[in-house]
Amino acid sequence: LFRSSSTAHFVTTPFKQPNVVIQNPRNFLAHSKHIIVYNGLSPLVYETHDSLQLATFSINNALKFVCEEHLFQCSIYLCRDENKDDWFAVSSSFDKSLLESTPPTSVLSNNFLRKLSLFNRKHFMIFGYSRSMINWQLKNQYCGACGSRTKILDAGHRIVCKKCSEESRGSAVLYPTITPTVLTLVVSKNTDFCILGRKPTFPPGYYSCLAGFVSPGESAESSVIREIAEETSLSIDPGSIIYEVSQSWPFTDGSQLALGFTVHSSFTNAESLKCSDDELEDVRWFSRKEVNLMLNNKHPQFRLPPKRSLSNYIIRKWATEF
Repeated sequence: LFRSSSTAHFVTTPFKQPNVVIQNPRNFLAHSKHIIVYNGLSPLVYETHDSLQLATFSINNALKFVCEEHLFQCSIYLCRDENKDDWFAVSSSFDKSLLESTPPTSVLSNNFLRKLSLFNRKHFMIFGYSRSMINWQLKNQYCGACGSRTKILDAGHRIVCKKCSEESRGSAVLYPTITPTVLTLVVSKNTDFCILGRKPTFPPGYYSCLAGFVSPGESAESSVIREIAEETSLSIDPGSIIYEVSQSWPFTDGSQLALGFTVHSSFTNAESLKCSDDELEDVRWFSRKEVNLMLNNKHPQFRLPPKRSLSNYIIRKWATEF
Protein backbone atom coordinates (compact mmCIF):
# COMPACT_ATOMS: atom_id res chain seq x y z
CA LEU A 1 0.00 0.00 0.00
CA PHE A 2 1.06 3.59 -0.59
CA ARG A 3 0.23 6.73 1.31
CA SER A 4 0.37 10.32 0.04
CA SER A 5 3.65 12.06 0.89
CA SER A 6 2.90 15.56 -0.36
CA THR A 7 3.35 17.09 3.09
CA ALA A 8 6.89 15.80 3.62
CA HIS A 9 9.12 18.85 3.93
CA PHE A 10 12.06 17.11 2.24
CA VAL A 11 10.10 16.25 -0.91
CA THR A 12 10.85 19.11 -3.29
CA THR A 13 11.06 19.93 -6.97
CA PRO A 14 14.07 18.16 -8.57
CA PHE A 15 17.20 20.20 -9.12
CA LYS A 16 17.53 21.76 -12.55
CA GLN A 17 20.82 20.86 -14.25
CA PRO A 18 21.07 22.30 -17.76
CA ASN A 19 23.22 20.10 -20.00
CA VAL A 20 25.02 23.15 -21.34
CA VAL A 21 26.59 23.68 -17.90
CA ILE A 22 27.56 20.03 -17.42
CA GLN A 23 29.13 19.87 -20.88
CA ASN A 24 31.10 23.11 -20.50
CA PRO A 25 31.16 24.17 -16.83
CA ARG A 26 34.26 26.38 -16.86
CA ASN A 27 32.60 29.59 -18.04
CA PHE A 28 29.60 29.13 -15.72
CA LEU A 29 31.89 28.41 -12.77
CA ALA A 30 33.93 31.55 -13.47
CA HIS A 31 30.78 33.70 -13.22
CA SER A 32 29.09 31.88 -10.34
CA LYS A 33 28.57 33.58 -6.99
CA HIS A 34 27.41 30.35 -5.38
CA ILE A 35 30.49 28.18 -4.96
CA ILE A 36 30.33 26.08 -1.79
CA VAL A 37 33.76 25.28 -0.33
CA TYR A 38 34.24 22.12 1.70
CA ASN A 39 37.14 21.33 4.02
CA GLY A 40 37.09 17.58 3.42
CA LEU A 41 33.44 16.67 4.05
CA SER A 42 32.61 19.79 6.09
CA PRO A 43 31.25 22.86 4.26
CA LEU A 44 31.87 26.45 5.20
CA VAL A 45 28.75 27.95 6.77
CA TYR A 46 27.31 31.05 8.39
CA GLU A 47 26.02 29.95 11.79
CA THR A 48 24.07 31.70 14.52
CA HIS A 49 22.28 30.27 17.55
CA ASP A 50 19.05 29.80 15.56
CA SER A 51 20.04 29.56 11.89
CA LEU A 52 22.49 27.79 9.60
CA GLN A 53 23.31 28.77 6.04
CA LEU A 54 25.79 27.52 3.49
CA ALA A 55 28.54 30.05 2.81
CA THR A 56 28.86 30.72 -0.93
CA PHE A 57 31.67 32.46 -2.76
CA SER A 58 32.55 34.01 -6.08
CA ILE A 59 35.50 32.43 -7.84
CA ASN A 60 37.94 35.06 -6.55
CA ASN A 61 36.94 34.43 -2.94
CA ALA A 62 36.87 30.65 -3.40
CA LEU A 63 40.49 30.82 -4.58
CA LYS A 64 41.47 31.84 -1.04
CA PHE A 65 40.82 28.21 -0.06
CA VAL A 66 41.37 26.25 -3.28
CA CYS A 67 44.07 26.47 -5.93
CA GLU A 68 42.83 27.44 -9.40
CA GLU A 69 43.68 24.14 -11.11
CA HIS A 70 41.86 22.11 -8.47
CA LEU A 71 38.87 24.46 -8.52
CA PHE A 72 38.31 24.10 -12.26
CA GLN A 73 39.12 20.38 -12.39
CA CYS A 74 37.23 19.14 -9.34
CA SER A 75 34.25 21.48 -8.86
CA ILE A 76 30.88 19.74 -9.00
CA TYR A 77 27.95 21.40 -10.69
CA LEU A 78 24.93 21.17 -8.41
CA CYS A 79 21.97 23.02 -9.83
CA ARG A 80 20.41 26.14 -11.29
CA ASP A 81 18.08 27.63 -8.67
CA GLU A 82 14.82 29.57 -8.97
CA ASN A 83 16.81 32.78 -9.50
CA LYS A 84 18.71 31.16 -12.40
CA ASP A 85 21.92 31.16 -10.36
CA ASP A 86 24.28 28.23 -10.85
CA TRP A 87 25.60 26.45 -7.75
CA PHE A 88 28.88 24.56 -7.51
CA ALA A 89 30.75 22.72 -4.74
CA VAL A 90 34.42 21.87 -4.31
CA SER A 91 36.38 20.12 -1.56
CA SER A 92 39.87 21.00 -0.48
CA SER A 93 42.07 20.82 2.60
CA PHE A 94 43.10 24.12 4.14
CA ASP A 95 44.21 25.66 7.41
CA LYS A 96 41.27 27.02 9.39
CA SER A 97 43.25 30.19 10.06
CA LEU A 98 42.20 31.27 6.55
CA LEU A 99 38.71 31.78 7.97
CA GLU A 100 39.92 34.79 9.93
CA SER A 101 39.80 36.83 6.74
CA THR A 102 36.21 35.77 5.92
CA PRO A 103 34.12 36.32 9.06
CA PRO A 104 31.57 35.13 10.11
CA THR A 105 32.37 31.96 8.14
CA SER A 106 33.10 28.74 10.01
CA VAL A 107 33.54 25.05 9.19
CA LEU A 108 30.44 23.01 10.01
CA SER A 109 31.22 20.78 12.97
CA ASN A 110 31.12 17.00 12.68
CA ASN A 111 28.21 16.70 15.13
CA PHE A 112 25.89 18.62 12.82
CA LEU A 113 22.94 16.19 12.73
CA ARG A 114 21.12 17.96 15.56
CA LYS A 115 21.54 21.23 13.67
CA LEU A 116 19.90 20.18 10.40
CA SER A 117 16.62 21.85 11.30
CA LEU A 118 18.46 25.19 11.38
CA PHE A 119 18.88 25.06 7.58
CA ASN A 120 16.06 26.40 5.46
CA ARG A 121 14.65 23.92 2.95
CA LYS A 122 16.75 25.09 0.01
CA HIS A 123 20.07 25.01 1.86
CA PHE A 124 19.19 21.69 3.48
CA MET A 125 18.63 20.07 0.08
CA ILE A 126 21.73 21.63 -1.50
CA PHE A 127 23.86 20.65 1.50
CA GLY A 128 22.68 17.05 1.29
CA TYR A 129 23.23 16.81 -2.45
CA SER A 130 26.62 18.52 -2.46
CA ARG A 131 27.94 16.48 0.48
CA SER A 132 26.86 13.26 -1.22
CA MET A 133 28.66 14.19 -4.43
CA ILE A 134 31.78 15.38 -2.59
CA ASN A 135 31.89 12.13 -0.63
CA TRP A 136 31.59 10.09 -3.84
CA GLN A 137 34.37 12.11 -5.46
CA LEU A 138 36.75 11.78 -2.50
CA LYS A 139 36.21 8.00 -2.33
CA ASN A 140 37.06 7.53 -6.00
CA GLN A 141 40.25 9.51 -6.43
CA TYR A 142 41.97 6.25 -7.37
CA CYS A 143 40.71 3.42 -9.56
CA GLY A 144 39.49 0.39 -7.62
CA ALA A 145 40.67 -1.95 -10.40
CA CYS A 146 44.22 -0.78 -11.15
CA GLY A 147 45.00 1.88 -8.53
CA SER A 148 45.64 4.64 -11.05
CA ARG A 149 44.63 8.23 -10.42
CA THR A 150 41.17 8.92 -11.84
CA LYS A 151 39.94 11.94 -13.76
CA ILE A 152 36.79 13.96 -13.13
CA LEU A 153 34.58 14.82 -16.12
CA ASP A 154 31.12 16.26 -16.84
CA ALA A 155 31.29 18.92 -14.12
CA GLY A 156 31.95 16.32 -11.44
CA HIS A 157 29.23 13.86 -12.50
CA ARG A 158 31.48 11.23 -14.09
CA ILE A 159 34.81 9.76 -13.04
CA VAL A 160 37.01 7.81 -15.45
CA CYS A 161 40.18 5.78 -15.23
CA LYS A 162 42.25 6.53 -18.30
CA LYS A 163 44.36 3.38 -17.94
CA CYS A 164 41.38 1.04 -17.65
CA SER A 165 39.67 2.84 -20.52
CA GLU A 166 42.68 2.32 -22.77
CA GLU A 167 42.75 -1.37 -21.83
CA SER A 168 38.97 -1.71 -22.38
CA ARG A 169 38.23 -2.76 -18.81
CA GLY A 170 34.61 -2.62 -17.64
CA SER A 171 35.42 -0.49 -14.59
CA ALA A 172 36.73 2.47 -16.56
CA VAL A 173 33.75 4.77 -15.87
CA LEU A 174 32.11 5.55 -12.52
CA TYR A 175 28.83 7.33 -11.82
CA PRO A 176 27.36 8.38 -8.46
CA THR A 177 25.53 5.59 -6.67
CA ILE A 178 23.20 5.31 -3.68
CA THR A 179 22.66 2.63 -1.04
CA PRO A 180 19.00 1.73 -0.33
CA THR A 181 17.89 1.43 3.29
CA VAL A 182 14.53 0.86 4.96
CA LEU A 183 13.25 2.78 7.95
CA THR A 184 10.15 1.43 9.68
CA LEU A 185 7.75 2.49 12.41
CA VAL A 186 5.95 -0.52 13.89
CA VAL A 187 2.56 0.45 15.37
CA SER A 188 0.55 -1.63 17.85
CA LYS A 189 -2.80 -3.25 17.04
CA ASN A 190 -4.78 -0.44 18.69
CA THR A 191 -2.38 2.18 17.12
CA ASP A 192 -1.69 3.72 20.56
CA PHE A 193 1.89 2.44 20.81
CA CYS A 194 4.91 2.23 18.53
CA ILE A 195 8.29 0.49 18.64
CA LEU A 196 11.51 2.52 18.70
CA GLY A 197 15.09 1.40 19.15
CA ARG A 198 18.51 2.85 19.87
CA LYS A 199 22.04 1.98 18.81
CA PRO A 200 25.00 2.17 21.18
CA THR A 201 26.37 5.03 19.09
CA PHE A 202 23.25 7.20 19.56
CA PRO A 203 23.36 10.19 21.93
CA PRO A 204 22.00 9.49 25.44
CA GLY A 205 18.22 8.96 25.46
CA TYR A 206 17.98 9.01 21.66
CA TYR A 207 15.49 6.57 20.04
CA SER A 208 14.49 6.17 16.41
CA CYS A 209 12.58 3.99 13.95
CA LEU A 210 13.92 0.54 13.13
CA ALA A 211 16.28 0.71 10.18
CA GLY A 212 18.65 -1.34 8.09
CA PHE A 213 20.20 -1.81 4.67
CA VAL A 214 18.46 -3.62 1.84
CA SER A 215 20.46 -6.78 1.18
CA PRO A 216 21.28 -8.05 -2.33
CA GLY A 217 18.34 -9.95 -3.78
CA GLU A 218 15.83 -8.41 -1.38
CA SER A 219 12.84 -6.22 -2.10
CA ALA A 220 12.32 -3.26 0.21
CA GLU A 221 9.34 -5.05 1.79
CA SER A 222 11.39 -8.20 2.42
CA SER A 223 14.01 -6.07 4.09
CA VAL A 224 11.35 -4.52 6.37
CA ILE A 225 10.16 -7.98 7.46
CA ARG A 226 13.73 -9.21 8.09
CA GLU A 227 14.84 -6.12 10.01
CA ILE A 228 11.78 -6.23 12.29
CA ALA A 229 12.38 -9.92 13.01
CA GLU A 230 16.06 -9.29 13.76
CA GLU A 231 15.49 -6.24 15.94
CA THR A 232 12.28 -7.22 17.79
CA SER A 233 11.77 -10.99 17.20
CA LEU A 234 8.28 -10.17 15.86
CA SER A 235 6.92 -11.72 12.68
CA ILE A 236 4.72 -9.36 10.71
CA ASP A 237 2.18 -9.79 7.95
CA PRO A 238 3.53 -8.47 4.60
CA GLY A 239 0.07 -6.99 3.98
CA SER A 240 0.50 -4.66 6.96
CA ILE A 241 3.39 -2.78 5.38
CA ILE A 242 2.54 0.75 4.19
CA TYR A 243 5.04 2.79 2.18
CA GLU A 244 5.20 6.42 3.32
CA VAL A 245 7.93 8.45 1.63
CA SER A 246 11.65 8.39 0.84
CA GLN A 247 14.53 10.68 1.74
CA SER A 248 18.08 11.00 0.54
CA TRP A 249 20.37 10.78 3.55
CA PRO A 250 23.98 11.58 2.62
CA PHE A 251 25.02 12.58 6.13
CA THR A 252 26.64 9.27 7.08
CA ASP A 253 29.45 7.37 5.39
CA GLY A 254 28.01 7.21 1.90
CA SER A 255 24.85 8.28 0.15
CA GLN A 256 21.78 6.45 1.36
CA LEU A 257 18.24 6.49 0.03
CA ALA A 258 16.00 5.79 3.01
CA LEU A 259 12.60 4.27 2.18
CA GLY A 260 10.10 4.99 4.94
CA PHE A 261 7.40 2.52 6.00
CA THR A 262 4.74 2.14 8.66
CA VAL A 263 3.70 -1.34 9.79
CA HIS A 264 0.31 -1.86 11.47
CA SER A 265 1.07 -4.98 13.47
CA SER A 266 -1.29 -7.44 15.11
CA PHE A 267 0.60 -7.10 18.41
CA THR A 268 -0.17 -5.11 21.54
CA ASN A 269 2.31 -3.27 23.71
CA ALA A 270 2.20 -6.25 26.09
CA GLU A 271 4.17 -8.25 23.51
CA SER A 272 7.74 -8.66 24.71
CA LEU A 273 10.49 -7.51 22.37
CA LYS A 274 13.82 -9.25 22.03
CA CYS A 275 16.59 -7.87 19.87
CA SER A 276 18.66 -10.58 18.23
CA ASP A 277 20.64 -7.97 16.33
CA ASP A 278 23.74 -6.73 18.15
CA GLU A 279 23.45 -3.38 16.34
CA LEU A 280 20.74 -2.25 18.77
CA GLU A 281 21.32 -1.50 22.43
CA ASP A 282 17.61 -1.33 23.30
CA VAL A 283 14.20 -1.66 21.68
CA ARG A 284 10.89 -0.87 23.41
CA TRP A 285 7.25 0.19 23.08
CA PHE A 286 6.43 3.89 23.47
CA SER A 287 2.96 5.32 24.04
CA ARG A 288 1.58 8.14 21.92
CA LYS A 289 1.75 10.40 24.99
CA GLU A 290 5.44 9.66 25.47
CA VAL A 291 6.17 10.23 21.80
CA ASN A 292 4.40 13.60 21.76
CA LEU A 293 6.50 14.68 24.74
CA MET A 294 9.61 13.58 22.85
CA LEU A 295 8.50 15.44 19.72
CA ASN A 296 8.22 18.63 21.76
CA ASN A 297 11.51 18.03 23.62
CA LYS A 298 9.59 17.81 26.90
CA HIS A 299 10.28 14.20 27.82
CA PRO A 300 12.53 14.00 30.88
CA GLN A 301 14.52 11.06 29.54
CA PHE A 302 14.10 10.35 25.82
CA ARG A 303 14.69 12.20 22.54
CA LEU A 304 13.89 11.70 18.85
CA PRO A 305 15.87 12.31 15.63
CA PRO A 306 16.02 15.90 14.27
CA LYS A 307 13.02 17.43 12.51
CA ARG A 308 14.61 17.28 9.08
CA SER A 309 14.95 13.50 9.26
CA LEU A 310 12.66 10.88 7.73
CA SER A 311 12.39 9.10 11.08
CA ASN A 312 11.08 12.22 12.79
CA TYR A 313 8.60 12.78 9.98
CA ILE A 314 7.13 9.26 10.13
CA ILE A 315 6.95 9.28 13.94
CA ARG A 316 5.32 12.74 13.96
CA LYS A 317 2.84 11.67 11.29
CA TRP A 318 1.73 8.69 13.39
CA ALA A 319 1.61 10.66 16.65
CA THR A 320 -0.51 13.50 15.25
CA GLU A 321 -2.70 11.88 12.58
CA PHE A 322 -4.03 8.67 14.13
